[in-house]
Amino acid sequence: MADIPQAPLEGTSAASTEERPMLFMTEDDGAAGLRAALFTTTESTVTNGQRLGVLSIGVDDGNDTVAGATTDAAVTTDVAGTLSAKLRGLVKWCAERMPANLGQTTMAASLPVVVASDQSDLEVVGAAAENAAASGNPVLVGGRYDNGVRTLDDGDVGALALDSAGRLHVVGQQLDTFAVVTKPFMVAGRYDSMPRTISDGGAGIFATDVMGRIIKSVPVTPNEYNVTLTNADQEYYQMIPDNCRRLVFRCRTDYDVRFAWTNNKVASPTPPYQTLKAGSEYVLTESFLRNKTLYLASSQAGVVVEIEAWT
Repeated sequence: MADIPQAPLEGTSAASTEERPMLFMTEDDGAAGLRAALFTTTESTVTNGQRLGVLSIGVDDGNDTVAGATTDAAVTTDVAGTLSAKLRGLVKWCAERMPANLGQTTMAASLPVVVASDQSDLEVVGAAAENAAASGNPVLVGGRYDNGVRTLDDGDVGALALDSAGRLHVVGQQLDTFAVVTKPFMVAGRYDSMPRTISDGGAGIFATDVMGRIIKSVPVTPNEYNVTLTNADQEYYQMIPDNCRRLVFRCRTDYDVRFAWTNNKVASPTPPYQTLKAGSEYVLTESFLRNKTLYLASSQAGVVVEIEAWT
């Protein structure tokens, strides 16, 4: 850029036909290569006795490359470039990442959004769809129908299998010595040569014999008690062992005996209570008694009640 012409100092004269700048102030920043001058001419407008000047800013030769040209290639990284290239790069970067239009559109035309790697559980809620027509795109648990049999590798995720009618397809393995053509889901048991032991709360399957028949639990341990009703119309009791499967009791002599499973019912007979008639026997089978107490009384003093509790 050419130097700004120096104007005559104030008070000097110039030809009236020339437009000579009249210098009032100049600033020169050598480091930035910028120069500014405020000057006026003999043809400047005078308003209210004051002459209006013109501010002129120039860039030194060699320094105008920092600003660059409007045609400079866009720079979108941190490499060196002109101011124009950087501005074009900023506009280009934004334009490439912003959707062309507002509103719902395809994934390719949308800004990508991902869930954080440490995101807490997200609640998925759908409209109610029980006992009513499904509406409002509720969240449903569904499956998939396959014309052929699917094969999943270890650890693979798979959809619920449906038949062609949309019904859940449940398949079981062959569970008997006979061929099961359709492989239905079956409730079955297992034969063990030795008795199994299951811990409290443990799940188990039916136990079968070698013929595949379900084995019913058979009590094998007898617990015997003799309860003497010393006084007439007084309540006596006997605790029944837990896991009792079979209970038998009788009066040793031919007298009626009142019994109940709740106290304060048999001494002064207060319903509900039961009566074991003279010469009869009470038998309870296929039971599973726990935390039970048998209460006894008789109108005859000194009778003995014989009890068998099998576990």
